[in-house]
Amino acid sequence: MPKKSISVKFIALWRVRITLLAFIPAFLSAAALLVSVPLFWALTVLWVGAYLFFFGFYVPCAYRKYAYGIDNGNLVVNHGVFYSRCSVIPLQMVQYTAVSATPLMKLLGLRTLCVYSVGTRVIIDALTTADAMALQQQLLPQGEVPDEAK
Repeated sequence: MPKKSISVKFIALWRVRITLLAFIPAFLSAAALLVSVPLFWALTVLWVGAYLFFFGFYVPCAYRKYAYGIDNGNLVVNHGVFYSRCSVIPLQMVQYTAVSATPLMKLLGLRTLCVYSVGTRVIIDALTTADAMALQQQLLPQGEVPDEAK
């Protein structure tokens, strides 16, 4: 089964997101300093521990376990850190595909491909623009023109 990996920029993308998100508990723990020093230290240890866990362990593991490919007429996507999940969509059941990107993803040259099928949706995150467009072209029925990635 041909398995492709997502872009290594996935790690940078999620590390930036986690760092920006870490400002919220940092400000909350700083506000807790006005109430109680032990409360400040407890909240700080919690959010710094969570930050280090996601930054150093979870995101790299998620990257290593994320793979996709087309096998025997099916789109197969494997992902998951603690529980491995495998999503399979027969190519003839694909109804619609969409390529999208956030401003940060555009800055890194990444796109997200959403594949819609009967009763389900599969999202392949952190593809390079070229990979997303090529995979979208493979998934569309013959003769159909994909939307341009913006």
